[in-house]
Amino acid sequence: MVSYESIYPGIEYTSVMPSNYVSPMSYQIPISEIGMAIDPRTANQLGEVNAKINPGVRTVEVQGTFANVFESVPEQHLDEIRRLMKLTGVKPTMHGPMLDASGVGEQGYTEENRFGVEKQMESAVIRAKKLDPEGNIPVTFHSTAQLQDFNPKIVVGRKDGKPIFEEQGVFIVNEDTGQMQLIKPEKRYLTETEKFSGKAVKFDSQKEIDRINQEQWTQNLSNLNYYTNLGENVLKGIQEELPEDLYKQVGKVDLETIKNEEDRKQLEQIQRALVHGHNYLRDSYRMMKRLFDTAWSNIKNEEDRKKLEEYAKWAAPKIEKRDIDVFNIDRVDELRHVVDKGFRALSSLNETPAIFKPLVDKGRELFAEKLSKQGVSKSEAKKIAEKMIGVTWDVGHINMLRKKGYSEKDIIEQTKLIAPYVKHAHLSDNFGLDHTELPMGMGNVPFKPMMEELKKAGFKGEHIIEAGNWWQYLAQQGGGTPFWPSIEAFNSPVYAMAYGPTWGQAGKYGMYYSGYGPVNPPMHHQLYGASFVNLPVELGGEIPGDKGRFAGTPNQ
Repeated sequence: MVSYESIYPGIEYTSVMPSNYVSPMSYQIPISEIGMAIDPRTANQLGEVNAKINPGVRTVEVQGTFANVFESVPEQHLDEIRRLMKLTGVKPTMHGPMLDASGVGEQGYTEENRFGVEKQMESAVIRAKKLDPEGNIPVTFHSTAQLQDFNPKIVVGRKDGKPIFEEQGVFIVNEDTGQMQLIKPEKRYLTETEKFSGKAVKFDSQKEIDRINQEQWTQNLSNLNYYTNLGENVLKGIQEELPEDLYKQVGKVDLETIKNEEDRKQLEQIQRALVHGHNYLRDSYRMMKRLFDTAWSNIKNEEDRKKLEEYAKWAAPKIEKRDIDVFNIDRVDELRHVVDKGFRALSSLNETPAIFKPLVDKGRELFAEKLSKQGVSKSEAKKIAEKMIGVTWDVGHINMLRKKGYSEKDIIEQTKLIAPYVKHAHLSDNFGLDHTELPMGMGNVPFKPMMEELKKAGFKGEHIIEAGNWWQYLAQQGGGTPFWPSIEAFNSPVYAMAYGPTWGQAGKYGMYYSGYGPVNPPMHHQLYGASFVNLPVELGGEIPGDKGRFAGTPNQ
């Protein structure tokens, strides 16, 4: 029996697509460099590792992707995973929980959220170390979990081969309250910074933030001025009605000592007005303090900072807590002067404090600085930091930029920019429109040119197959492990020798052949019995033939 497939493997049904997508690809990866992420949906990571290393995987990424699931993984299981991997020669990596390290949650930013996420990440790193106490185990954290792009934009065209972006708005966060909101583009024709042309001014996120900051600051000053005027008007009205010596004593008079009913009612009304005036000034002072704190925290202009400093030194000895919370007619005028002068100082600032700022992930690295404080030289600390902290590049995630108008060339360019920092790679395929994770070769991720950019930058990390959707929809329906279609797509060599067969070719055979093919198939025994006893006598069997060996046509 022969197989035509061993001579002519046939044409790929997707051959109209570039070889970057067709399985097998023109980019080859040895099996020893390919790892696999196991199913993240189960806390039985021990059972997953035990089952998923069977195809010969050399690196396995233990999944802590979902924080609530990871918390259900017992410590004893991590110990057993370490022992199992050591016995089988498998290298571990860890996918940490998907968290927003910024501290932004459903209700906006809170320091409590940020601190809690920090402790969760710390726990994940410590638990990952249990898998390989003596090694440098890669631990991957997402830069964000559920937050949207804080400056969303789409590609609307190209110029000189580069994309032209159109901003779709900007997310801003109030630093005082932590609340976030999306500012969408509005058509503006008359602005303070642009010459009127009759056409809508192009949306600029930074100018929009500056405008909101200016308007918010002006509104706060207006509110401060309003309540200050209310308090001052009350006090001035009373001062105009009463002599100065009586004005200073009116707040201290005990109403019970006034016998005349009409005088007592009039005095009671004056005292009530004084308390109201004091309350207005007290609220103004507290508002002024908040504005002062905001200005002092954000002002960079040295001239403005000097104004605030002079005011603070002047006001500090004049105001004490008891003057704010307790009515004291002797101190109410002092409070009025403090508030009034504070308002004038804040109103004279040349720079508008940034009350709102866009939430930007700057990713500032402090690890080397901390090592230096512990006695490590700066050069050595820098080397350690570069070794310990890097980027996990997910080729499937970056491919999702296609949804916003990015081209294949743009995605490759993004890979080129990040390549020097990449220490770990996640391999998943999709069509650029949703967060789908299929084995490589099943979507349109330009894998070959992306990996070539990483190799040029000296990438020597692990290639981890991340096929979450395969586990979810196909594995239990006969699809099995995604390792097989992946090594087929990568055209991985079957043997270590050069120019040998590859797993991309192995898929073309119906079964494993040796020599001239299968010489003792089960079908022979079904037809002729054990030991071929059912063969005709003339062929060595025991059953005489009931027909001639010819068709019956005469030979003569």
